[in-house]
Amino acid sequence: MLLDEIGDLLLRGFQECLRLGGLRLGGLQLFLAIAQVA
Repeated sequence: MLLDEIGDLLLRGFQECLRLGGLRLGGLQLFLAIAQVA
């Protein structure tokens, strides 16, 4: 049961990292797009 909880926490943390990384990547793409226009 303890292993299941640890696995769940790891999975949740991994998904959160992916989400934050995606936001950061999206912000970088937006910045590059604005830089090209300007």
